[in-house]
Amino acid sequence: PELERIYVADLVNDSEKFSSAMQLACVYAATERLSRAWSIVGQWLPKQEALKIEDQAQLREILSELQCLAGDFKNAMHNYHWRLKRWKRWNSDLKQPEWGGESLTNKSLLVYAEQGIGDQIMFMSLLPDLMAICDKIFVECDARLVDLFRRSFSGVDFFPVENSEQIEMGERKPDFQIAMGSLGCWLWDNFERKKKTPYLFADEKLTSSLKSRYLKGEGMALIGVSWSSPLGKFPGLKSIEINDLLPLFRLKNTCVVDLQYGETVQERTEFETRHGVSLVHDVEIDQLVDIDSFSAQVAAMDVILTVSNSVAHLAGALGVPTVVLLPSAPQWKWSGGAQESVWYPRVQLVRRTIDDSVEGQIAAALKAIECTLQRGKMLQ
Repeated sequence: PELERIYVADLVNDSEKFSSAMQLACVYAATERLSRAWSIVGQWLPKQEALKIEDQAQLREILSELQCLAGDFKNAMHNYHWRLKRWKRWNSDLKQPEWGGESLTNKSLLVYAEQGIGDQIMFMSLLPDLMAICDKIFVECDARLVDLFRRSFSGVDFFPVENSEQIEMGERKPDFQIAMGSLGCWLWDNFERKKKTPYLFADEKLTSSLKSRYLKGEGMALIGVSWSSPLGKFPGLKSIEINDLLPLFRLKNTCVVDLQYGETVQERTEFETRHGVSLVHDVEIDQLVDIDSFSAQVAAMDVILTVSNSVAHLAGALGVPTVVLLPSAPQWKWSGGAQESVWYPRVQLVRRTIDDSVEGQIAAALKAIECTLQRGKMLQ
């Protein structure tokens, strides 16, 4: 409310103050008042050519997010591409021309990294479509993802980010380059039409070993949980409290496994002691450091309940049945109303509005989990 008051006051004094207008649009979008956000963006679109290029880029990026929330990813992609004009690394002095959708027959393409682990996993959903039309692909990605990506996409040359300020390709000499978040500009039509399938593949031997370790010979269902999103642009807004998960532990014939990254020893210990429940925590898996082993842990689960963090993206890409708890006004990547993800198979989105309680959202999620386990005949 305070930020809204400030931005509204700024615009009363100067209706042409672009920065306040964009901030107010973001406030409206974050508080489920999308029509007001659309109205502000609509007022500025006819005036965009008079804006500085960085301001045009901000306007178009906000427009793209509103389009995604409305389910219009196809038209959003080219507007989302404008984000590159606002950031130094994405304006790196690459000698290769940017790929603009032209034929890649007998050509090579660099796809360079941007954003966080979850985003990079999400954008790789478009890679199979690119592999179908490009002979040689180089992909820069977070070093922690290299092994997992190499296993999952045979023939693609993955290499780690070496410099956060610029792109270093070594001896690689691609014909074209593109930011991974902009692949949708040229590949979305085909991606949107086809049936979604898993595209990441964990180490099968490690997955089997972890599953056996957690089950200890008992015929239970493994439920992985993650309740916090401590990193990123808006830490905490997507999170719930570990105590909110208590109803999950009342499901019969189940074993709940901790998939939460970060330091959680104190809250886990207090939760288990207070409620007399057991949350399996594997000290041999470091979810922040060893993503490849973590992917095997995720793949060992029968179903996963998570907030919208990197666990949701990893589980979705692996094809593990997953229920994602979305906050009010979720990020653009989760669209605005559907129960299914546009990116992943076997992901069910459980939304919460500003007026909804977390308790009600958890209850809805548990019903979805029970249905998933019953379909797999894992719950008696």
